[in-house]
Amino acid sequence: WGVRMGLKSRPALDLMVYDGLWDPFYDRHMAIHGSEVGDEFGFSREE
Repeated sequence: WGVRMGLKSRPALDLMVYDGLWDPFYDRHMAIHGSEVGDEFGFSREE
C-alpha cells in the first residue's frame, strides 16, 4: 500500500543523507561545509 501502490507517490528519499549528512540550518550537504572549511584554512583533500 501507500507509495508502492501509487497512492500519494513521492520521490524516493535517501535517509542516510537526509538524517545524518544534511545540514538543516543551511539546507545543504555536510561535504560542502567540509570543502569550504578546508579551503578557508588551506587544507586539501590529500591532507
